[in-house]
Amino acid sequence: MNNEAAELKKEAHKKIFAAKEAKRRAKEALGNLQDLVVMQKASEKKNSNHIQENDIALLFSFGN
Repeated sequence: MNNEAAELKKEAHKKIFAAKEAKRRAKEALGNLQDLVVMQKASEKKNSNHIQENDIALLFSFGN
């Protein structure tokens, strides 16, 4: 019985370690995803501002 308990404890430790590793990888993936979202939003804003500047330049060029 003592040997069985030791085996169960060993298996439990393996599963706990695997779960902690999975949690660490998930947190890392979430951080990467958040970085991508921030970069995408910044890129969209930059493109939006660039388009507005071009539109304004076109308006002034037609007025002259």
